[in-house]
Amino acid sequence: MKKVVISCLLSFMITCGASTSFSNNTFAQAAEPKKVDSKSSSKGDSGDKKESHGKLKEIKTNFDTMYPVKIPTFEGRHLHEGNNFYNRGMYLEAYNEYFMAVRLNPSFWQGFRGMGYVYLKQGKQKKAINNYLKAIEIIKPVYESKTLDEGKTSLKEGDLYLAIAKFQKILNIPPEAGAAVDQGVQLLKENKKTAAQKKFEEAIKIDLAYDKTRPDGAYADAHFKLGTMNYEKKKYPDAIKEFAMAVKLDPSEFGYHYGLGNAYYKLAFKNKKKPDLKLLANSIKSYTKASNFNPRDIDVMYNLAAAKVDNAGLIKMQMQGKNDEINKIYDDISKANQKSKGKGKKIVDVKFSMKEKFATDLKVAKINAQGEKFNVKAAKEASEAVILLEKITNANPMDAKAFSYLGDAYTLVGQKPNNFMKAADSYKKAISIDNNMSELYAKMGTTYYMASNIVPNSEELPITRDNSKMYVKFGKKFYRAEMLNYAKDSFNNYLVYGKGNSTARAYLATITKDIDNLGFRIPDKSTGR
Repeated sequence: MKKVVISCLLSFMITCGASTSFSNNTFAQAAEPKKVDSKSSSKGDSGDKKESHGKLKEIKTNFDTMYPVKIPTFEGRHLHEGNNFYNRGMYLEAYNEYFMAVRLNPSFWQGFRGMGYVYLKQGKQKKAINNYLKAIEIIKPVYESKTLDEGKTSLKEGDLYLAIAKFQKILNIPPEAGAAVDQGVQLLKENKKTAAQKKFEEAIKIDLAYDKTRPDGAYADAHFKLGTMNYEKKKYPDAIKEFAMAVKLDPSEFGYHYGLGNAYYKLAFKNKKKPDLKLLANSIKSYTKASNFNPRDIDVMYNLAAAKVDNAGLIKMQMQGKNDEINKIYDDISKANQKSKGKGKKIVDVKFSMKEKFATDLKVAKINAQGEKFNVKAAKEASEAVILLEKITNANPMDAKAFSYLGDAYTLVGQKPNNFMKAADSYKKAISIDNNMSELYAKMGTTYYMASNIVPNSEELPITRDNSKMYVKFGKKFYRAEMLNYAKDSFNNYLVYGKGNSTARAYLATITKDIDNLGFRIPDKSTGR
């Protein structure tokens, strides 16, 4: 069986290195994830929303009709009893307790929050909002000012359900925990990172102790900020733990998913020689969720595309591993034949029984099926990356790294000349933007060489005005000659402008030999010979 060429080609592309900022590995390491804390914890594209600080019309409530309740000494007792009634579905009794708590202490914000929950159960959204806002006015949550603005904007736009969600998020955070986070943010601005981390940890402890019925707490943003600090310290397992908790507590915030994706990605490639495909898959999953919440965010789109390219490349390498298994099987058979022949025996048909031959063929068929499964999966990942990267390069036509990644994606899609030509064009565009990316000449050479090894249909031939006469004269034979010459020129450019190495020279020698074996030469454009 003919050995597969793509193995050494992919290995060479990996040796050459990638042009992106993720690492120097083409298909085994993606671009450096954008900074985690560059994402706010707001859902969607908040830039499209109009902020509202308008004064809400107060909704008056006549409390005189409520059942009289004896006022105890401590408002906390009424809150406790109110919560018990609420949890048992006895909402009127719960309301009475909450009401008496705020009568005893008008600054007892938990009582207003409780009345808001009761009104919400009764379907009275506006009265619920009114009580939520009274509670918020008491605690003055500067640590969630953005969430408050979003809630007021939703209220102004008539989206009561979203406004309620925003206000409830604020009121689920203990004010003491919020104050600790606010202090931590201030300490970060002063570059006092150790002190800031202690404040974030303090906020989480306060949150966990606040309500025993919530074993995980409710302060997602405190976990997010702590996760960001761990990420910056390259403590990726700890970062994943905190980001995952933030996602669990508030799964609607795209920034939390984005941070989790970055941490999974970095941990996946901690061992660059043996990336963890499961962690990479988790990274893609998190980026996808972030993109679902905010599909226009370029940073999320970029990292998702880069991770998909990496995944496709690693899957291709798995597929090549299956091809290597097949090659080894037939190599072993060949060696056995030679050994038998040397002893004067008949070759494989005698040495291997029909049963053994059937078992071998079945094993090869199973390996081929697995390899094809890998190939389909890799092509799917790469195709999805192409769509994302086309959007990115259209939005940022001077992003050399994005064009480099687009070239990688088209190469991994492969199969047709058009994809390889688009890959080469993308690499050329990247080099034209940044001439320091000379390693892309080697990628381009590899891409052309891979293209030379496919047999295209007539309608797939890359016929242009410049080469149409040659295709008429030589037919499909000219396609292979042209691809090999493009590959040769690209590797020569790599040796001139890039960091040419012995591997590059070895491939150049192989390509030159293949050109010589064609049996004809492409005439030089300048001389016509």
